[in-house]
Amino acid sequence: MPRKLLLTLSTAPLLLALSLGCGSTHTGGSGNNGTNNGVFNNGGNNGGNNGGNNGGNNGGNNGGDTSCDAFTPCGGEVVGSWDLINFCAQIDAPTSEDCPTAVFDIQVAFAGEVSLTADGAYTSSFTPTTNASIEWPLSCLGGGTCDQLESGLTEDDPGWSCSDAGEVCNCDTTTTDEPSVDAGTWTTSDNTLHLISTDEDPQDLPYCVQGDIIKVDTGTDGIMVLRRR
Repeated sequence: MPRKLLLTLSTAPLLLALSLGCGSTHTGGSGNNGTNNGVFNNGGNNGGNNGGNNGGNNGGNNGGDTSCDAFTPCGGEVVGSWDLINFCAQIDAPTSEDCPTAVFDIQVAFAGEVSLTADGAYTSSFTPTTNASIEWPLSCLGGGTCDQLESGLTEDDPGWSCSDAGEVCNCDTTTTDEPSVDAGTWTTSDNTLHLISTDEDPQDLPYCVQGDIIKVDTGTDGIMVLRRR
């Protein structure tokens, strides 16, 4: 379940690793790290932090803490249908020796749901939307223009749009991917949710249910928060 989500999430920086069509220059940069928050997730440098803070402040009145803060696994009843409301994970923007002063911002939002049935089966579906922006200095284009930069980017993603802001090109795009789905079986023991996917490796995920909120610790990938319908 989470692995499917995170595999999709990990492709977001690849949108930026494109040839610019300006000599030998390639996209890259010292990008900002991002977090994701959403509905089993949403994200970005600002979106993840704001979503997590708002979720924690507002969601606490609805049965449990919805922030991405660390938690103590406590177990609880997991049977039901769950909607993603927060997920914080680290996104590392690409870097490039060609233009170390280029700046990237990547925000990934997920809409999704998970169903765990009493007979021990689960299904999940997540739809990611990536918002990416680049500040690319003209000095890194080797005499090229923002229009040429946009032309190179749109070869891989037609949604890119670039404008000349004087000393830099400002480029951005929004991409919504196809839903990522998963299914398998589940059990619990010792405050841990054990998932056996039909497509992925088994996972052992510490969790805690408080009211209608469940937190799931995916380890290095981050903490997911869902609300029971």
